[in-house]
Amino acid sequence: MPSLKTNDFYLEIAAFIIRIYTEEEALIWVPEGYVPFITDSTQKPDVEIAVVQNLPFNPEEGTEVFNAIEPDDSKQINRGQSLWNIVKKNNQKLLFTSEPSRNIYPYLAADFSSDTKRWTIFNSEVVEEAGARLLNPLAYPMGPLLLYHLALNHNAIMIHASGVPVEEGAYIFSGFSGVGKSTMAGLWFNEGYNVINDDRLLIRKLEDKYYIFNTPMTYEDKPKQAQLKAAFLLKHHHENVLSPLKGLLGMTKLMAFCIQHHYEPEHVGKLVDIIADISKNIDIYELGFVPDENVVKLIKSCRNQ
Repeated sequence: MPSLKTNDFYLEIAAFIIRIYTEEEALIWVPEGYVPFITDSTQKPDVEIAVVQNLPFNPEEGTEVFNAIEPDDSKQINRGQSLWNIVKKNNQKLLFTSEPSRNIYPYLAADFSSDTKRWTIFNSEVVEEAGARLLNPLAYPMGPLLLYHLALNHNAIMIHASGVPVEEGAYIFSGFSGVGKSTMAGLWFNEGYNVINDDRLLIRKLEDKYYIFNTPMTYEDKPKQAQLKAAFLLKHHHENVLSPLKGLLGMTKLMAFCIQHHYEPEHVGKLVDIIADISKNIDIYELGFVPDENVVKLIKSCRNQ
């Protein structure tokens, strides 16, 4: 599915309705991964995002209050900046992002803090293409950061995990980078199961039940969801070992793999409350595994007891 160019559209992601629009003499470029999430919604949006040209101030003029460290050093940009940071000038606090493939900073800016219903994304660049002037407000990492702040405002979380719908609901497999989230998703896929994303999920409570949702990626993938029943926290091991994690232990271990940016104290409190409630509503396990079909059999056997 190709990208789209428009001046006003709605996205439905994790049952959130997001309106993105511009009143500039330009169009918004919608990346390919977001196009399947476009909806003709008649619902009132959870948030409306105005897209404008020009940054309100240069981050060099303000005071940095948070710097997100990018694990991949190859993505580091000039002046020691990371992929994104938070800068305050007078009473305005903005999130600035880079464009790592071209080593541009600042590229985009956004104000996610002053109002939970109306946000603005500022563009430092307008691209001319086939006679059209284009703005790119969803360029990575701004798109995922937008969803992160929207989730926090509505008691939801983002987590690095793969998700697999099974007969009883859905399982998520989470862990540190390289531990085997995509491998585990592949093992279940080979057994005939679908996969709800293999990297970044959103968990949201709807009608007293927790659901997992996929989020837009760089590739095309239609919206998916399933009720969450269990979380498996992965680690490398010489054999398949499954251990239940109860109470505070399960909560803290699950929280370690959630996407979290601690530049606002209230973010921490919200995240703790959400994880505490999730841990009361689903089963959490630590799973040491070797990458073959036997681990799928072990999980099925455990859950069918």
